[in-house]
Amino acid sequence: MLFQLYLFITLTFQVKSFSQNNYTWPSRDAVPINQFPFIITHDAGTGYLGSNPIDWWSKTQSTGLGGQAHCGARAFDIRPLSSGSKITFHHADISIDKLLTDAVQELVTFANENPNELLLLYISHCQGDGCNERTQQALEQIGVPSCTDGNQLSGATYGSVKKMGRLSGGGALLAIYGFVAENYNSALTCYGDWGDCYNKETNAFNPLWNYMRSISAQAPASSGAFSMIQAHWQYDASSIARGVLHASSILTDETRSSLNSQVADAVTCSPCPGPSGLGVFKYANFIEVNNVCDEGGKLYNALRTRVP
Repeated sequence: MLFQLYLFITLTFQVKSFSQNNYTWPSRDAVPINQFPFIITHDAGTGYLGSNPIDWWSKTQSTGLGGQAHCGARAFDIRPLSSGSKITFHHADISIDKLLTDAVQELVTFANENPNELLLLYISHCQGDGCNERTQQALEQIGVPSCTDGNQLSGATYGSVKKMGRLSGGGALLAIYGFVAENYNSALTCYGDWGDCYNKETNAFNPLWNYMRSISAQAPASSGAFSMIQAHWQYDASSIARGVLHASSILTDETRSSLNSQVADAVTCSPCPGPSGLGVFKYANFIEVNNVCDEGGKLYNALRTRVP
């Protein structure tokens, strides 16, 4: 009788441990891939830009890909640039002098050292002649598999995608090309007529929370496509000009506003942000952030309370 009671408690705990929005799964590997919460780093390649003031409004990450993984990222917004004989990175018109394969090799090392984790490269905004094809070839040369057909992800689970991305060293790292609903919203800026995002008296966060609630309320796509929630500020010429007047930068705006920390609190709803007091994340898949090394670990741990 005691054994039966122990078994019941154990199984109940396991089911509750792997649940999100009333869905339950027996293990992490059984979670549908487009319902598994990943931190994805916005413009991941900008971590290789320097500290020159010219780069302050292009640099969205403080470190390279390996450092981002150690800070909690498990997916990476990769924007390759095919130029001459090299594949590097770019952010809009800014080219980043770092070989793609050298950067991704950092993730290969991390993945092999953490074989229970799945890492994803989201290849987008590819620029230059034959960019997608050349990027795929370059990654395959260092042993990183690619998925170019979204149909292969239809019905896929965390476990099955890990198998697709299996590396020779035992880790799991897969490059995907498209098949992501980005849900881009240019209006979510740190600066506006209300002031700035780090003055607690302003309402800069309210549009962001409302956006997050709206996107995360959408049920996962039956096609298996990923869904991204933008958990970072956007910038245009006007907001950059305001930021310059505040002696700030993209990285500094995130730190001053404590955005990553507040998003982590919103995941566990302690407390729920916004005037409504309602939960923010009904569904969570790709949570895209700037400056992941500021409280990325806190956000990673918060997401693991939903799907450990």
